[in-house]
Amino acid sequence: MNVTVKGIRRSRKDSVLAEAVIELGDGQHSITIDDLRILRNKQGSLWVAMPTYAIPIIGGRGYEYRPTIGLSRCLHREVEDAALAAFEHWEHKG
Repeated sequence: MNVTVKGIRRSRKDSVLAEAVIELGDGQHSITIDDLRILRNKQGSLWVAMPTYAIPIIGGRGYEYRPTIGLSRCLHREVEDAALAAFEHWEHKG
């Protein structure tokens, strides 16, 4: 499976460094995933959060966040590696 980063853009959220759009494909078929979030943890390490959607908590305040898409561990690592490399290139150009 080929992982292609289609774009990196600034995020409107202060806690998110950038957002990425990636394409997963096999040469004949592909799927595009939008809204991957590039984040930095308290230790300074970059990481990628997959898209999620919010559901109001019944009888309470706040939201529960659920994944929009699930990837195998190996594919998630490939996506993360590609997105972080593209982000670092984008960050140094800007």
